[in-house]
Amino acid sequence: KDTLKLHEKSSSITAIRANRDGVVFGTSIGDLLYCENNSDKIISLPSISSIGIEESTIHSLAFTDENTLWVSIRNGGIYKLLIEEQRIEPLEGPINYNGQEIRLESGIHGDLWIATEFQGLFCYTENEKSNFKCYDKFDGLNSQSIPLFIELKCDKEGNIWAGTDGDGLFKISPETGKIIVFQHEEINNSSISNNTITQIQEDSHGN
Repeated sequence: KDTLKLHEKSSSITAIRANRDGVVFGTSIGDLLYCENNSDKIISLPSISSIGIEESTIHSLAFTDENTLWVSIRNGGIYKLLIEEQRIEPLEGPINYNGQEIRLESGIHGDLWIATEFQGLFCYTENEKSNFKCYDKFDGLNSQSIPLFIELKCDKEGNIWAGTDGDGLFKISPETGKIIVFQHEEINNSSISNNTITQIQEDSHGN
């Protein structure tokens, strides 16, 4: 009965993220629902709408540890949810959230990667003086303009893969700062087939 009530309240699922213990679902009205592994019980976590944020459609989710879930909402910011404490708080920083859909991904060292549509890529690390590292056109993302990022993936080696809308695929090594750009070339049959990358996956062999 409680499960049915939660589903009726949530108009649609807009984001999904798994951790070691279960799966979190984000909804179009800001609800966060958690289902533990080997269980059919759905738990309601503190919602974005509960802290007074309107139009809180959840766009992306990322765990940086088992207790810390990061949430981005469309055109409205990034929030940190501490699951055990049942507390949610905004992430303050240099990103202008207005008009941008933000994609989130966790790095292998517990850092948070943030892909924006107009400001490049950011890496956020807690408990350090310089929390935000910005990767933009001056770091080699693009010599002409800042790419519109729409997808993120951290591979098993810790490299960050960032897909764009029209500017190809970027591979960033957080250890060295090296950036490699993959783009379609008409005369190169080995190049990627399209410069718009909407989804990035890694298989069991690390490919």
